[in-house]
Amino acid sequence: MEGYLNNQIFLGRLVFVLQALGEYFLLVPHFCGVMRRYIVHGDINNGEIEQVDDKAVEEGKFYCETRGLLYLDREQSLVEGFKKTFHQFHEFTLSCGSAIGTILISKRTACHRCGGKLLVEGNGNVVVFYHIYFGSYLGSRVKKSCRKCKVYEHYGG
Repeated sequence: MEGYLNNQIFLGRLVFVLQALGEYFLLVPHFCGVMRRYIVHGDINNGEIEQVDDKAVEEGKFYCETRGLLYLDREQSLVEGFKKTFHQFHEFTLSCGSAIGTILISKRTACHRCGGKLLVEGNGNVVVFYHIYFGSYLGSRVKKSCRKCKVYEHYGG
């Protein structure tokens, strides 16, 4: 468990758990142990009990390091969840004059007709998104164009 905050995979799993469950799992020692095993091992051992020399010490380290991380998270973006953070981000982008909650753009880099390079149009078109979790928000649809044959690529193209 040593240094799990330095490991991007462990930290990513921890952020997921914090956003899904909040910090409540830390209140129940058994749940805390299960979450530590998930964060360290993923779903590799399918919930089997791991063999650790001093399980209580490892779970204590995990508890302390997680509490320390939550102490540093003054805005509580880890615990409050992705939904609140997304709405803050969305409001920020709108205040900057850009609707970029989601950006729809083609992955294609070459024209499907002539093989020429596709150029990204400067401004996106505002699109309204209806999401089951986030609700309604604004995003952008960005066009790519081929200057040779005047073909436009849109998202999904």
